Amino acid sequence: MSDYSVPAKEDFWSKFPKRDIPEKVETPVNTKVLGLFLEKNESNLTVHQRRRGKRLIEDLEEGASSFQKSNLPPTTVNNTPSAIEYGQLITDKIYSWLIDGYLCGPFNCPPFPGFRCNPLMAVVRGGKVRPVINMSAPHGFSFNDNLEWEKLEKVRMATAKEFSYKVKECGKGAVMTKFDLKDAYKILPAKKSDWRLQGIKWLGKYFFETQMIFGATPSVCNFDRLGNTLVELAVIDSKIPRNSVFRTLDDIPVVSASDTNHTEKFTESLKKICKRLNLKLAEVCPNKEKAFECSTDGIVLGIGFDTEKMEWFLPKEKADKFIKGVLDVIYSDSCDLKQIQKVMGYVNCLTQMNKFLKPYQYGGNRMLAQFGGNENVLLELPNNVKDDLLVCARFADAARAGVPIASRPGMMPLKCVEIYSDAAGAAFTMVNGARVSTCKKDDRGVACLALSDQNSLFWWDKLTWPMEFIESKRDKRGFYYGSKTTTLEAIGLLMPLLSIGELLKNSTIVFRTDNLPLVYGWQNGGIKFDETASIMVRAVYLVSEFLGATVHVLHIPRNSNYWAELVDSWTRETTTRKKDVENFGKWKGKNTSHVLTDWLLDPKEDWSLPRKLLDYVKDNV
Repeated sequence: MSDYSVPAKEDFWSKFPKRDIPEKVETPVNTKVLGLFLEKNESNLTVHQRRRGKRLIEDLEEGASSFQKSNLPPTTVNNTPSAIEYGQLITDKIYSWLIDGYLCGPFNCPPFPGFRCNPLMAVVRGGKVRPVINMSAPHGFSFNDNLEWEKLEKVRMATAKEFSYKVKECGKGAVMTKFDLKDAYKILPAKKSDWRLQGIKWLGKYFFETQMIFGATPSVCNFDRLGNTLVELAVIDSKIPRNSVFRTLDDIPVVSASDTNHTEKFTESLKKICKRLNLKLAEVCPNKEKAFECSTDGIVLGIGFDTEKMEWFLPKEKADKFIKGVLDVIYSDSCDLKQIQKVMGYVNCLTQMNKFLKPYQYGGNRMLAQFGGNENVLLELPNNVKDDLLVCARFADAARAGVPIASRPGMMPLKCVEIYSDAAGAAFTMVNGARVSTCKKDDRGVACLALSDQNSLFWWDKLTWPMEFIESKRDKRGFYYGSKTTTLEAIGLLMPLLSIGELLKNSTIVFRTDNLPLVYGWQNGGIKFDETASIMVRAVYLVSEFLGATVHVLHIPRNSNYWAELVDSWTRETTTRKKDVENFGKWKGKNTSHVLTDWLLDPKEDWSLPRKLLDYVKDNV
């Protein structure tokens, strides 16, 4: 055919397979054997696991729920342009779905009352085209918009980062296996009453899906019950630790130390159980990407691992696509939502493996928000976002060769450097309708003190704000810097790194602050609505990494202990208490970086500031 937007002739359909409406739901799974497995292992399963297994059998025999909160009316939504563009591939896939028993049709008219025709779309990913039934259309009145969300079981998916921690704990030469369950959602049938909701129209004919649909939200949690139950049964049968096995929908990776046979035992157990249940596993592939068994290298959850070298690496194809995507958006006049979504997907993949890159997500994520979900909008990429993406692309290029696997973050050591900081902003009052400052000259600023691992004070300092900075300077959104408390508090994190970096080399530092947004901002690599605070957070990341320091930022209520009370008082005045003068007068720190003090005189959203501060530390430490 040359045009896939119009009905096909009848002689075309005479060569097409036909599948009538089945009398009952169908699944390849042997539910009787599954019931015997659950009964045999009942004493080893938790109450929740037993209930999940029972619910799974009901789903397989009667169809899984669609969790619809109301009775959706009939509708017809036109197929997307992408489906027409890849019409030959869509037609071939419908042909194979009919042969495999996932689809019923073709019908000359809607096969059920209240039939809904959902749009077909073609999703291009990894050089492959995947036909998808879009269950999110029409917007606001779709299958996915009509869910009883509180009834959907929460799905927890493993990440490559979690898997890497386990690899590190298993040690050099750890043995890995990765399974991929074939057909995934198509294993589970939909309820007969929901078949009318799963319709499509193609080339003038009507069809409907009888199994779980890739584009339907409930398919995820319904299929997850099957994957979870399989893993629990295989863990019991193989008698290995549960924390050696990971799951993300149809992917099941497992890793264990080389001096155990846990991976080998689990591999045999899962294969045996799947065979008895009539479930198909993907064949082992030579490049160890989709599935592999008992190996020291392979690709798991999108990241490559080599346990002999104890390294993770970015697969060449993924790195090439990421770098190309970055270069495409950087050297174009503007970009659309899909381009940024694709690039930021790769950035997020990298960030989970290297926390240092977290601050470099900030600009790209802000760009995503600016699109407002509109795929037709074109926006120019700011220079700071281009610079961030280039940093991530260079790291991706280096990650092809391999990066050492990091250890799981542990509890803070008993011996660490504690730094208390607090900042005071501007104080104003209204006089005759006018905003008048109540600050005294040189009385407000940010104060810090540092305690050694012996809990003794070894440094303290105060940076006083220039009056113009806190009283009249504003950011590009119009907010007074004197009122931007998170920015002011973030400067307090920088002060000790800039002043006594030599003393903080290779140490564990615990910053204590009463500013909660800063605590969360440190964890996320930026503060959502405060660009200048995010710039300061990035500077702390850069400088602390250069110093080899491990940084924790924790919340402490204001005035909750002596040290917190002390820095709080210093932010607004110079203490005159005799004890303070005796204890701290001789420990006054040296002046902080001229780069930072110069910025206070002319503050702005300068994303080059972190690099300038890093250069200052390099020259002075």
